[in-house]
This record gives sequence, C-alpha cells and structure tokens, in this order.
Amino acid sequence: MKAITLASMLSIFYTFQVTIGQLNPAGVSEIQFKGKYSIGPGPCEWLPNGTRRWARTTGFQVVESLYSDFAISYIEVSGNFEENQKLRLKNGEVYLVTLVLPKESIEKLGLNNPETIMTYKNPIKNSEIAKIENIDKN
Repeated sequence: MKAITLASMLSIFYTFQVTIGQLNPAGVSEIQFKGKYSIGPGPCEWLPNGTRRWARTTGFQVVESLYSDFAISYIEVSGNFEENQKLRLKNGEVYLVTLVLPKESIEKLGLNNPETIMTYKNPIKNSEIAKIENIDKN
C-alpha cells in the first residue's frame, strides 16, 4: 500500500489554492509573494558570558503580496535554507516565493499581522517553502 505524503496531498490542492489563495479544506494555505532576497547580520545580542554576537539572517523583504492576505514586510527563513535550494539566490535580487503553511503556523508566526517582526528565532521552515522562481528582468 502506498503511503500518502504531505507533498502528494499538497499537489492535489495546488490548483485550487493558486486560484483562490485561501485556506483549503485540509487547513493548508498557499502564500505567494515577490520578495527581495536578503542576507546579513542580525541585531547585536549580549550573551550570558558578557560577549556579544550578531546572528546571520536570511530572508525575503516582501515587495508585493499575491493571492493572499499577507501583512508583514519581511519573511525570515531557516539558517540552512541555502543548502536546500537548487536555485542559487543572489542578495538583493527579487524572486517569486511560494510558501505552503498550515493555519496554525500562520497564526503562530503572525503572518496576517502587519506589526509582526520575524527574526532568526522564529523562521519559516524549509519544508514550508514550496518553490522559489526567478523573475525575469524586463
């Protein structure tokens, strides 16, 4: 008997999600946006031993939200994000990003709240990034 995976379930709902961009019956939502890829140091943190560090941040500055009620201006992605990408992303370039998130993640991360500030402490997981595409420069 063939096991049903999350990927196969998501592919079934993909057609409907692209059209309406809302929650589907499985409680999974597709969020699509144009985002400027950004890497660099995060804010300075003081550690318990008195030293300080700057965490490396990796994410997308949201340029335009498509097919969703997406309110925040920056999406932080997990630190090992680049290792899992087939496409070599360039700092400062704009990409079409598609996220597939359960309703609980959207609420937990506050993605529908414009006051939400994402950091490396609460990133989008690699498994929640459905695809990243180059946007042609015309």
